[in-house]
Amino acid sequence: MRNISGMVSLLVIILFACTRLGYFELGAYQARLGQFLIYGCGIFLSFLYISLLVLLFQKPFGKKLLQPLKSVGRMSLTNYILQSVLSIAVFEGLGFYAKLDFIEVAGYCLLVIAAEIGISQWWLNRFPLGPMEWVWRRFIYGKLERVRPNEASAPSTATRA
Repeated sequence: MRNISGMVSLLVIILFACTRLGYFELGAYQARLGQFLIYGCGIFLSFLYISLLVLLFQKPFGKKLLQPLKSVGRMSLTNYILQSVLSIAVFEGLGFYAKLDFIEVAGYCLLVIAAEIGISQWWLNRFPLGPMEWVWRRFIYGKLERVRPNEASAPSTATRA
């Protein structure tokens, strides 16, 4: 599966680059081909990314490299909502929508991902669940319990004198 999705992804990327750089002139169909390559063939890129992550995770170096993403995954709902609200504020509120180039947008994305990793690790060192995960669980289970700090971050009563 990895090899097939890799070959199809490479072909899609080459075709997309050729259409964007103007090597193909398809007139009215130019935009449609670009949309098809992005939306219609994106599934192959997804399979490639998943396959590469699985392969990377099987190696000790890969596990160590991907370890910071563990906390982000445990707070996925919180991070999704945080990322959405932040991006709406930055792009719509501050007026950056359609005004940044590719490098600036990539830099913004890397900055948001780094912030999410840091915030997630900080939060999960203090609480067992992310804030939105807590709300979600309480909504589903019908109980409204207080979020308790993690045992590891709470001071031990045995060490107090």
